[in-house]
Order: sequence, then C-alpha cells, then structure tokens
Amino acid sequence: MDETDVWQELLRRMMTVNASDLHAAPHQQIQLRRDGVLMAEDLIPTVAMMEACACQMLSEAQRALLSVQDVDAAWNWEGRRFRGNFIGRRRDGSFPASPA
Repeated sequence: MDETDVWQELLRRMMTVNASDLHAAPHQQIQLRRDGVLMAEDLIPTVAMMEACACQMLSEAQRALLSVQDVDAAWNWEGRRFRGNFIGRRRDGSFPASPA
C-alpha cells in the first residue's frame, strides 16, 4: 500500500467512525477525534508520508507557501468536505514535533 492508499484509508476510517478531526504529525501516532475523545491509530507517519499527504491535498501554490508559512486548506473527497491546517517547515528544514 503506497502513501496515497494509506491516507485514503485513514479518511475512510474517519468517515466510518464519524470522527471530527484527524491529528497527524511526523513520528507521532495518528489520532482521530470522536465525540471529543482522541483515539490512537496504529499508524506513525514519516516525514515522507506527511509530505505525500500535503502533495495530495494542497495546490501547487499552497505547497509553495508551505515552505515559508503555515497553510489552511479545504478539499472535497468522496462527497465529503475536509479542512486541514498544514504546519510548514522550520528554517532548519525540520517539521515541528507536534501540531500548533
């Protein structure tokens, strides 16, 4: 299963359990929020997986902005609307350890 399949499965799982949020950061366990409670998933994404996610969900212009600032985005997939907050790279090229 490639990165695209992994993210699509996570979004499907979100819809199946009626989760309101998906929290993801490199090297941290994915969490879904349902009824105000965070539920840990088995997946721990790498930086490469997070970058693949951003490539799928952001436009070229948004990806360019991500190198210098955080980006808020919305997209439609399988009849549902999703919104995301993408935290950009730090000046040293690393990603923050956790979402802001």
